[in-house]
Amino acid sequence: AGQRHAAAVAAAVAATPPGPGLRAQQLAHLQGAVQRPHEPHMAGPGRMNLMGGRFASDTLRQQMAANAYAVQAQWPSDPIELELAGWTGCGTLPPRIANYHTLYPLEEIDGVTSSSGFEGSAPGSGGAFSTALGLRTIALKGISAQDGQPYMLRRIDGRQVVASMDVLASARQAVDVWAPLAHHPAIVGLRRAFVTSDYDPQAQPALCFAYDFLPGHVSLATHHLTPAMGPNSMMMGSVQPVPESTLWRYVVQLAGALRAVHSAGLALRPACLHPTKVLVDPSTGRVHVTSVGIVDAIAGDPTLVAEHAEDGAHQAHRADLSALGGLLLSLACASHVAAGHQPSMDLLANSGMAGAGPGGRYSPEFVRLLGALLAAGEGGPLGSARQLASALAERSMAECEVQAASQDFHLAELAKEVENGRLLRILIKLGFVNERPGKDVDGSWSETGDRYLLKLFRDFLFHQTAPPGHEAEGGPLMDWGHVIESLNKLDAGALERVMLLTRDESSMLVASYGDLKRCVESSYADLQGQAAAAAARNRAMGASL
Repeated sequence: AGQRHAAAVAAAVAATPPGPGLRAQQLAHLQGAVQRPHEPHMAGPGRMNLMGGRFASDTLRQQMAANAYAVQAQWPSDPIELELAGWTGCGTLPPRIANYHTLYPLEEIDGVTSSSGFEGSAPGSGGAFSTALGLRTIALKGISAQDGQPYMLRRIDGRQVVASMDVLASARQAVDVWAPLAHHPAIVGLRRAFVTSDYDPQAQPALCFAYDFLPGHVSLATHHLTPAMGPNSMMMGSVQPVPESTLWRYVVQLAGALRAVHSAGLALRPACLHPTKVLVDPSTGRVHVTSVGIVDAIAGDPTLVAEHAEDGAHQAHRADLSALGGLLLSLACASHVAAGHQPSMDLLANSGMAGAGPGGRYSPEFVRLLGALLAAGEGGPLGSARQLASALAERSMAECEVQAASQDFHLAELAKEVENGRLLRILIKLGFVNERPGKDVDGSWSETGDRYLLKLFRDFLFHQTAPPGHEAEGGPLMDWGHVIESLNKLDAGALERVMLLTRDESSMLVASYGDLKRCVESSYADLQGQAAAAAARNRAMGASL
């Protein structure tokens, strides 16, 4: 059964055209655009060469920028906009579906392939046929107008699944039963099911499922079984074998998902363990199972009621294990699957897999595990996710180490941005106070008392001139280290004193950072008091009218 599942996967991949190239090109262009240039003040001697360590790494910044782009990406809803963008022959999308806007296709859709390599379709086509689900579906990204969060919307062709009240009730029941697993690290949360005709008002109403949107993720089929595409849909290389270490990571994470799902009395179903329905983050190797609950909802059996007997539920769980084996076999035979061959254990054993492991072949340990998974659906000795988890104990420890290292890295990066946020609050307060015009306060307010000291301190921070002997002598001193060091001392209220000069250098004032901090707080509090008094005055005037 597992090998039949793998063969079906091979046929689906062979029939899938290369793409989508558009999103890959856009993200690559964006990543190049956000590359931080070399700046002398970030790499100079002394404290300045430490400034790079105060900001998130370029790689993480690029990844976050690309994710933000993916969230906000929007497909044109007007054919004229498509033509102006050079995407002639692509279909349009409606401006919104239900209460979701900023729509963007996440999978190929039937239609004419554009020059970018992304396929489009006119509304009403129903979408591309999903071999995994056995239905025509469309996957879109949309932002909810209720909470502002992005979601992945999977629309089922209304001609294949009539969106009756019973089907909608079953889909909503699936949302409820999968809710406890919505936050599992290897499962994409199912959040909502609804019926709408917004995609094509002339077509039958269609059932839609809303899942959490994971920007930057791609399917295993796209990542491992499809050649990389470059500009103008040009193939940039052949499919390479998946390293064994990567497959071990995948199986450990998916075994954790199976263990949680089976413990909850549910089943993933082979459809969700298809390479097109398992997502991976290429930057971290994290995998997530998506499209959960769809098969159960359409079958009208979200809670395995029809399989409540122990043997029936056990067989559904065995089918999941066998499907996992089929998934791993397809990935292990990636180069052959991409060439149109059907994956099999014989192909895996008899062909050299360059780069797969020592000697170009996968280890006997991995081959034995693969065989046990494939045999699970036919009554093999490996019969439960708990047994699988036990068999992967040592590999799980290695995965825990990888995840712990990743967590340490991201916590360190977060600490940098938290520190920068603290300094930003100080700068915002200074910005409110410094040289405030006289429209809303006394014209002399910002030039007297504490405010005058803060004006001089602002010049001390940002308006210094490079001293003699400096490479930029006589020019602006662009010393980030000086700014950050001074702001940290200001925030701490250090006892160290700083010399402040007037712009004409006719006067000199000496104050400690503690004195300056008190000036900031008192001046900001003064502004808050004036704002509150103005609000109360306006409310009183409104009440009198």
